[in-house]
Amino acid sequence: MSNSLFARSAGIFFSLLLVFQFTMLLVSSRLIFLPLITHAAEDFARLIGSAVDRYQQAGLADKFQVAQALHAEFKVDISTDPLPRDLEPSQLPYIQQLQTTLTTIYQQPIEVQWSPHLWKYIARLPMQHGVLTIRFSHERIGTQPWATFGLMVLLSITLSTLAAVWVARYVTRPLQRLQRGADQLGAGANFQPITESGPREVIALAHRFNRLGTEIHQLMQNRTYLLAGISHDLRTPLARIRLALEIVRTDPTPLLFDRLERYLDDMNKLIDSFVEFSRGVTVEQSEPCDLGMLLEEIVTNARSGGADIHYLGIQHVMVTLPSLSVSRIVNNLVDNALRYGHGQPVEVELTQHPSLIALKIHDRGPGIPANQRQAVFQPFVRLEQSRNTTTGGSGLGLAMAKQIADRHGWQLSLQARDAGGTTAVLEISLL
Repeated sequence: MSNSLFARSAGIFFSLLLVFQFTMLLVSSRLIFLPLITHAAEDFARLIGSAVDRYQQAGLADKFQVAQALHAEFKVDISTDPLPRDLEPSQLPYIQQLQTTLTTIYQQPIEVQWSPHLWKYIARLPMQHGVLTIRFSHERIGTQPWATFGLMVLLSITLSTLAAVWVARYVTRPLQRLQRGADQLGAGANFQPITESGPREVIALAHRFNRLGTEIHQLMQNRTYLLAGISHDLRTPLARIRLALEIVRTDPTPLLFDRLERYLDDMNKLIDSFVEFSRGVTVEQSEPCDLGMLLEEIVTNARSGGADIHYLGIQHVMVTLPSLSVSRIVNNLVDNALRYGHGQPVEVELTQHPSLIALKIHDRGPGIPANQRQAVFQPFVRLEQSRNTTTGGSGLGLAMAKQIADRHGWQLSLQARDAGGTTAVLEISLL
């Protein structure tokens, strides 16, 4: 516990706050309390001097009445009684200042002492014919300095402790959430994003952690999908190769060898798709490019292979972006549109807006149900259930396109097209 961030933070905050509290206490004592004590003691010393003069000026018969009046008015007892024997010196600042002022007034040392038996302060003051004994209770001073000082120290320690614990918990709580999230992610459980709250820096850190955790969780899922897809998709060509080999043993013909070669090519294509997807996506450096010419080149290459595809939209759009990543996404979307377009024309469209560029690939295929438009971005999800790589593909094209788009902060979606078909939309922000 002593080595935890919470304990160390609380200890640092507690020490700093305690130093601050005692510093403020010393400054207040020096600049506020001591001047007040000094002025109050000086006023009381002058009051005692006036009371002594009034007592001395009274006649012998009136001294008793004067003493009673002074007690009632000022709560000071004046008499000629001798000093008690249980007197003790007092270290209170008020009493020390009172002694100093009385010494100045009477031009000789005056001691104000405490009598535990009488529970009063007592001083002997000279007069013209003898010595007077002055008594007054602690209530006459009206303050309890030691109790006040002890209470202030106790409050300082209590408030410093509470403040240190609160601040330390406030600082460490987001880190504890990060730790729990990291433990959950490391245990392989379903990743749950942590709360993005607190100071701006903590929110930014939590946001990055959530993004990283989501990517790691997605990679772990993709690995599972990849292994499952490999084991499933390779069974079909392997079974066909085994069957062809059995036939070759009894009737080797060129047609069978061509078929074996085609099966091996299918396996290589599948393996290439798996390898490309498993490598993940790296963020490509942006560079100036003509997006219109890039799309026209993709369309021309597809048309040279016999595809019925056309380019619509702006001819020249100069932008700065990772062109290779855009090319990979568009090629995957075009391949997907051609594969599922049932031989109908495919259109590639480019539109430019003030804050974004939209790339759209239109096909006239059977369309995608609304509840499946997000699912098809998952690896190995195919609406065509034949598992034939010619008609159904590897199931990784849209997943790779989505992975690239998310990595660059672009928006990729599938929308229904009027009169049938699907429109794949890639939106690239220019801000």
